[in-house]
Amino acid sequence: MQQNSTTQTTNNSVDLRSHDAQASINNVMAALIIMFPIMLFVAVKAYKGYRIALLRKQIATLEKLWHLDVKNKKY
Repeated sequence: MQQNSTTQTTNNSVDLRSHDAQASINNVMAALIIMFPIMLFVAVKAYKGYRIALLRKQIATLEKLWHLDVKNKKY
């Protein structure tokens, strides 16, 4: 009896590419998850530094005004 068998080769490169794409997406998501808290912390620290500098500038301006006011008053 004669056997009729056929062999087909499959191309697994499609599966590998989809796996690479999924791994790439996972890497991007992991980087975002790690970087978001770090960037948030840096942004908060920078904003606090900005507010401190602004407050010091305002205090210096008020002190200058107070010194001018004291010099101009006559008792």
